[in-house]
Amino acid sequence: MTSYRRTVRLALPAVAESLLNSLVLLVDALMVAQVGDAALAAVGLAGVVLWRSRSLAAVLQIGLSAVVARRWGEGNERAAGILLTHGVILGLLMGLIPLIALPFARPLFASLNAEGAVLAQAAIYFQIVLATMPMRMASANLSATMRACGDTRTPMLVTLTINVVNTVFNYLLIFGHGGFPALGLMGAGISTAIAFTVEVAALSWAAARGIRPLRFLEGEGSASGQSRGLLIFHRAGATPWLPGVTGSVMKVSLPSLGEEIAVSVGFLGFIAMIAGLGEGPLAAHTSVTRIESFSFMIGFGISVGSAALVGQALGAKRVDLARRAFSASLVLAASAMSLAGLAMIGFSPWTLGLFYGFDDSRRTMIELATPILIIAAIEQPFIGMANVLASGLRGAGMTIAPFVSQIFGTIVVRIGLGYLLAFGLEMGLEGIYWGTVADWVLRVIILGSIVLGGRWEKMKL
Repeated sequence: MTSYRRTVRLALPAVAESLLNSLVLLVDALMVAQVGDAALAAVGLAGVVLWRSRSLAAVLQIGLSAVVARRWGEGNERAAGILLTHGVILGLLMGLIPLIALPFARPLFASLNAEGAVLAQAAIYFQIVLATMPMRMASANLSATMRACGDTRTPMLVTLTINVVNTVFNYLLIFGHGGFPALGLMGAGISTAIAFTVEVAALSWAAARGIRPLRFLEGEGSASGQSRGLLIFHRAGATPWLPGVTGSVMKVSLPSLGEEIAVSVGFLGFIAMIAGLGEGPLAAHTSVTRIESFSFMIGFGISVGSAALVGQALGAKRVDLARRAFSASLVLAASAMSLAGLAMIGFSPWTLGLFYGFDDSRRTMIELATPILIIAAIEQPFIGMANVLASGLRGAGMTIAPFVSQIFGTIVVRIGLGYLLAFGLEMGLEGIYWGTVADWVLRVIILGSIVLGGRWEKMKL
């Protein structure tokens, strides 16, 4: 199987899963948009904080995925099963950390310049969804372990299921159908919490039955994957600490913890700048982000294939395949996301119309969001390449390089340059978005030079 076919075979279900994950929040935003601009701005503001909370608690997924991919590449299926089980325990424990923020929801969003109805609704939505974080972390670790072994199909099917659940309960609880009360944004939060509960149950059921990932590192001439061993829960992993294992996972993950802290600070500063521009720019940013998510999740899905293939190839002592996985993933990500960016521009009247209607009553919002969507489209290929480079390096166990590029790109460029353009040069929301373009271009340059250097090929896990 060629590098491109291996990457595509892993990436397609991961892309679908990523798009479906984005669809959960997009459906929330589309349905909540019918309630009003304040509700749309609130779900966008809360969504950013929830995303960063989940990312901060999920740093162990990076180390977990890297170590699992190595063990699977070595053919050590028992060790992978132990890590599958251990990941659930670690996820539940790590998911408790963000719950500290529950009593501080209103002060948190007030510090981000939210006020009035936006502040009240964002706090309620945030608290309801945040309460499910331990289950979300367990689900994320289950999915990460499955993908690292080569099974991207099971997480995709589970994510499809939770989208159906979320949409149905949104319909019932936001608008009050089927005898349920009309709860507005609170109803969207409850339905999302229900969907995430279904997610952890479905993934745990699949892991208890056992999964057979496909072989991607052998059979160079074969067009289809071959059955490998069974990935299944192992009771030896049902503990909060495994000597010689948990430490290795944490060692790889530690730079990512610093990375996520820096990124969280940066994103909170980013959203605070946008919120400081007013309710209109914040609502426009929310709609553009939801549309854009369908594109950058394509890059994320391809990067999942890159990380798994690089990790497994190094475990199998096939550096040549790891190099080819990098090259194939970069070409695929840049090509696919360039096309996605063009589609974002071409279909912008229709996609923005879904949020703001197709009549003249909200033309001002469409005029505000359109140039932002065009700038977001320009950055898409750079997002894809940066994600592939960072994920491939993490799959090899090299997490310092993505850490450095994230800090410099997010704090110095995105926040510093974005602030200068938005407020110093009075470019407003467009200036903030041009700062993000510069951020992604810089990351591609930094990470690309590190991959060409080749130190990642010698990493030991």
